[in-house]
Amino acid sequence: MLKTVITIPNCRAGHLVDWLRFIIDARNKRSIFRRHYIFDFTNADFLCPFHIVSLACVIEEYKQTNNSISFKCLPKSSIEKFLKYSKFAYYWGSEFDKNYCLSLQTYNNTMPLWQLKPEYVDAFGITIQNYYKSHFTGKDLTSLGLTVVEALNNISDHANSPISGFISTQYIPNKCKLTISICDFGVGIPNNVNEYLNKAGKQRLNDVKALEMALFQGFSTYSKPHNRGFGLDNILSNVKASNGEIEIVSNKAYYSEQTVNNNVRNMKDNLSFSFPGTYLIIKFDTSTFRNIEAESEQEIDII
Repeated sequence: MLKTVITIPNCRAGHLVDWLRFIIDARNKRSIFRRHYIFDFTNADFLCPFHIVSLACVIEEYKQTNNSISFKCLPKSSIEKFLKYSKFAYYWGSEFDKNYCLSLQTYNNTMPLWQLKPEYVDAFGITIQNYYKSHFTGKDLTSLGLTVVEALNNISDHANSPISGFISTQYIPNKCKLTISICDFGVGIPNNVNEYLNKAGKQRLNDVKALEMALFQGFSTYSKPHNRGFGLDNILSNVKASNGEIEIVSNKAYYSEQTVNNNVRNMKDNLSFSFPGTYLIIKFDTSTFRNIEAESEQEIDII
């Protein structure tokens, strides 16, 4: 069998655009003939959720054409540990249960990789709250669960992809930061918005403006009950409330928003290349998680 080596570059978190270009290049290495792909991590010095969700999408595409894969990394390195903790190293094994994380309680700071399945999105929202609750005793994690559910539903609705997207989360206690990363290789939010506008007889927007439209409350290209009328606005509201940060890349659009002491800073850009789908990175400031109110811990009968 022919072999192709995919060399994972140095992957510092701030180099988002460089990583996106690498992912696009890795997709282009896919062959119509069956191959064995070796993902070589020996040059990588850092990995986090936003790396593995996009790599998972690449691998899932490779597996669609019956290719085999393997991983190479330095023994006992931080990279090897992360790949094991996130279950990335085992995910495509024949005996691995891909819904493994839905039945987990807290294992460590990194929640195992999960591939989006629309029928299990609500269950995943509950799972992520249960998974991290031991880290935040007495804290209300409802907004965390709701944000994840809203994000997964939006990604699912906009994707129209032959493969489902992936989600990974990680908590970094010394920085009071909990990161959620989601990626899919669908048609992208701007393309979906412009398709909707075209059907409505309205003018096409550039990708940044189309993405901004999807962020406004009351806009939705779909009439599915779980997202009707909300778009991505609920996600932005929850992130703002936690002094958090959000980054979205979809097609040629880049948008980020960060809240510090109630001051909101945003950045937007038209990229020189098109990302095939949607990349969503959400960062919560966990020091802002509120205490559970006493009455919420009691059962309330609604008449």
